[in-house]
Amino acid sequence: MSSRLFFSIPAFALLLLFAAPVYAQYILPPSADPILFKLSPSNPEPGSIVHIFANSLTFDLKKTHVTWYVNDALLLEGDGLTEVDVTLGSTGSATHVIALAEKDGETLASAEVFMRPAEVDLLWEANSYVPPFYKGKHLASPNSVVRAEAYARLRDQEGNLILPSEIEYTWHRNGALLASQSGRGKSYASFPAPLLFGSDTISVEVTSIDESVSASATTIIPSVDPFVVLYQEHPLFGIFYHAAVARAAFLPDVEATFVAIPYFASSITSHSDARLLYAWRVNDRPITVDGAEPHRLTINAENSTGEAHVEVAVSHLTNYFMDARGAWDIAFDRIPGGDPFSTNGL
Repeated sequence: MSSRLFFSIPAFALLLLFAAPVYAQYILPPSADPILFKLSPSNPEPGSIVHIFANSLTFDLKKTHVTWYVNDALLLEGDGLTEVDVTLGSTGSATHVIALAEKDGETLASAEVFMRPAEVDLLWEANSYVPPFYKGKHLASPNSVVRAEAYARLRDQEGNLILPSEIEYTWHRNGALLASQSGRGKSYASFPAPLLFGSDTISVEVTSIDESVSASATTIIPSVDPFVVLYQEHPLFGIFYHAAVARAAFLPDVEATFVAIPYFASSITSHSDARLLYAWRVNDRPITVDGAEPHRLTINAENSTGEAHVEVAVSHLTNYFMDARGAWDIAFDRIPGGDPFSTNGL
C-alpha cells in the first residue's frame, strides 16, 4: 500500500495488497434440494488453492456418490466426497465448479459456483512534511490528514477491466462505515491521522455495479512522532540533503551552518513555515537565531575548543502534539579542504 499516493516507503511503513473473489450459487436441474458450498479461504488470491466443502440441509451428503467438475472437466468423484481443493486462475478468470450428488443411480442434488478472483491495492499517504529528494512516503503524524486510495483490478465476464467509475467503493475506518466517502467511483478517502501512539485500521471493499465481482483490502496506519534531522548547509551547494549530520560528527572546518528539518510535521509544506518554532541550544546555552530563518544555525568555533553540543526543539503554534527534538556532538577542525559530498549520515 494519495494528492497522489505512490512512492517508495521506509521499512516501517507498509504498503498492503489483498484479493477477494465473488461467487454465486445456482441450483442445477433436476435437483430440488440445494447443495451449499463453503469456501476457505473466503477471500483467496488469484492462483491460490480454495478448499470447497459441500453440505445439504435436507439429506446426508456423505451417504451419496458425489462427482466434482471444474470448468467442465471431471476433477474427482467418490462416495461421501464432500470436500475438494480447486486451484484458481489469474485475476478475472472464472473457475466454474459443479457438484452432483447421486444415490442408487438417481440425482438427488446439484449445485455450481463461479469463482472470479479480483485484486485491489490500498495505498495511503499523509500531508506531513518531508524534505526534497526524500524517497519514502509521508507518514501520518498527529493533526495531519491521511488520504487512502484503492487501485482495483476487476474484470467482467468477457475479461475486460472494469473502469473505476463503474466500481462501488465502500470505506471503513476502525470498523465504522465512512458513508460520505463511499459510493460509485469514490476510489479514495481522506480522514484525520490517528492520535499520537495510536493507529487506525482502514479497509475498502470494491464491487462491480452488477455485483458480479468484488475484492477487499485492509491496512493499519500508525501514528508517528515527528523528529528532527540536522543537515549542513554549504554557501555554494546549499543544503546537503544527501548526508544528514551524525549524532557524533567531525567537520574539517572551523565554521558551519546547519539546518533543522522536522520530518513528518503536520500540515506544512516547508521547514521554514512561520508556524514552526525552533529553540536552539549550544553547549547547554540558549542561542538566539535570525527570526526570519529560525531553522538555521551558524557556529564559528575559531575561538573555542572546536567542539559543540547542539540541541534543537521544534514545536508548532497550533499543533500542541508536536514536540520534535534532536541533539548532536559536533567537532570542528582548522584543516582546510574535504569533500562536501561525502556522507557522514545517521
